Amino acid sequence: MPSYPVTPPPTHRVPFLALATALALSFLLLAATAPAVSTITVNVDGREIRLPVGSTAKDVLDSGAVRSEPGDLLDATGEILVRGAGEPLVLLRADSRVGAEERVFDDSTFTSCYGADIFEPTSTVTTATPAPVLYTGKGPLEDVETTGTPGADELVVGVLSGKVVSRRVLVEPSPMVVKRYAPERKDKVVALTFDDGPWPGQTEKILAALKKDNVKATFFMLGSLAKKHPKLARRVADSGHQIANHSYSHANLAQARNGVVVREISYGQKALRRATGVTPTWFRAPGGNLSSAAARAVREADLRIVTWSVDPQDWRKPKPGPLARDVIEAVEPGSIILLHDGGGDRSATIKALPWIIHQLERDGYSFVTLDELRKAQKKK
Repeated sequence: MPSYPVTPPPTHRVPFLALATALALSFLLLAATAPAVSTITVNVDGREIRLPVGSTAKDVLDSGAVRSEPGDLLDATGEILVRGAGEPLVLLRADSRVGAEERVFDDSTFTSCYGADIFEPTSTVTTATPAPVLYTGKGPLEDVETTGTPGADELVVGVLSGKVVSRRVLVEPSPMVVKRYAPERKDKVVALTFDDGPWPGQTEKILAALKKDNVKATFFMLGSLAKKHPKLARRVADSGHQIANHSYSHANLAQARNGVVVREISYGQKALRRATGVTPTWFRAPGGNLSSAAARAVREADLRIVTWSVDPQDWRKPKPGPLARDVIEAVEPGSIILLHDGGGDRSATIKALPWIIHQLERDGYSFVTLDELRKAQKKK
């Protein structure tokens, strides 16, 4: 067979391919090393801010560039309860709301809108209203003539704040009627009473002063102190003085809940009975403060209510001389004098007591217990 010569490939193609390959690699290298666009610019409420690519509307709101704020949580009366706890602020694009998770893009323009305030939830409850206390007559002795009845109100109340939004009367209460009266003032008798004991270091000195002049008095003791100092409480009773109930812990019975009132009275009775062996028949509320519920509880405990007619306010720690003068000048037949053997420093009372006794005796007065005073009473 005849043979044909083989034509070699043109030598100029090799440099061309190499050049093309080099150019392609250069373009790839340039693409790989060129800086990527990593942020976008958006306008919100007239301010330009830069955010990462892929940011959402929530990122715009969290950027701190927005001028609006979330709404507040309001209590039932419209006062701010928690700032910023209302509806969240809203991002708008051309007056259309933008969802929080919606992506934003470069050169986007937004405005923000304040979040709405929200009110706390409310509930409707029915509550008892105490019977008002109607006092008639004058004097330090009191008798409950009618106990009265509590009423009932329907309240709309804020669940979080407890504030009352509205009140509707369901049942009107009827008043408790308390008759006040004074002992008959025909005889020149006066009753010395001491509150807030027994108080070690002071009650003994008052007992000594009373014994020296053969005077009997009435001691309105606190049950808690009688329980703590039973020997001293018993000493008062064994000395022939009258023991009376001044509550257990000196709580304000005009403001206390009904359960507290009952405990203050009953616990005081039990503590005094155990310490002294005597069952009190008189009750004086701390500060003279009694609600209708407290007056009812006193009556149910078979106790008589008493306040006072002469009060030199010895708890203010006046000097003995002025203290004695204030008592002596205020006394008239049938007076009930309020002094203290406890509740603090009563040194002025201890020093003034002999002056009070001696001057009143010179004026023709005799001293009696409350039971003795009541025997000559005349209701006004």
